[in-house]
Amino acid sequence: MISLRLPHDLEHQLIQYANQTHRTKTDVVKLALERLFESATTPAVTEGERVLQIFAQNGLLNAISADAELSANYKAELDWNHKL
Repeated sequence: MISLRLPHDLEHQLIQYANQTHRTKTDVVKLALERLFESATTPAVTEGERVLQIFAQNGLLNAISADAELSANYKAELDWNHKL
């Protein structure tokens, strides 16, 4: 068992949240700590990694073949005929 002191504004937010969710203050603090510890042990996934996972899950990786140097010479590959 622990006892802690909170700034008045944080305590007020805790009371409001507990009342809105029909939980005790203890339950809210437990939940917050569990989520904090969970997020600290789970590696953060970047947006790019998330997109890569979605592509992999849907079979979209390697779906398009292209020149390995395309990022360097993409302008030569573009069709500019409709711009003339």
